[in-house]
Amino acid sequence: LGEIEAKRGIPLSRIGKIDIVHGKLFLFDHAGELLLDEPIRDFHGAMLKGCDECSDFFGHTADISVGSVGSQNGYSSVLIRSDAGMAAFAQVCDRLEIRELDRPQALEKLNALDKRTAFSTLKRPFDPSAPLFIDYAEHLAFYDKTDRAPVAHEAVRY
Repeated sequence: LGEIEAKRGIPLSRIGKIDIVHGKLFLFDHAGELLLDEPIRDFHGAMLKGCDECSDFFGHTADISVGSVGSQNGYSSVLIRSDAGMAAFAQVCDRLEIRELDRPQALEKLNALDKRTAFSTLKRPFDPSAPLFIDYAEHLAFYDKTDRAPVAHEAVRY
């Protein structure tokens, strides 16, 4: 966010919408006017480092995943994976315009890219049955003195 304000001169209060489409970051103001159109790679340094290692583009543990990949502008792709997700979707579907995905193959392509990136970045052994989170000690063991080194926290008494 600091890069957007400091390096591009766009006050965060002006931003009404953010889109990432076809490898580009688009920022719009509250009236829908384009503020920025720039390759997403220019913002790679601001991305959470764990995103490079995550091979779960589809969010398999979520009841519902929503994103723009696979659908035309103005629409969102919705993936429903559970009865709870279907029940939640049923609560709002009568207020939505629902149609087939325009490019379902785009989901598979981005999922494959996500996996390639994850496996080339991952410093620890890949274990698909491992817990979703690793503890601090394990993270430190694999990532100390790297750009993914954990930030030390101190205990504070209030």
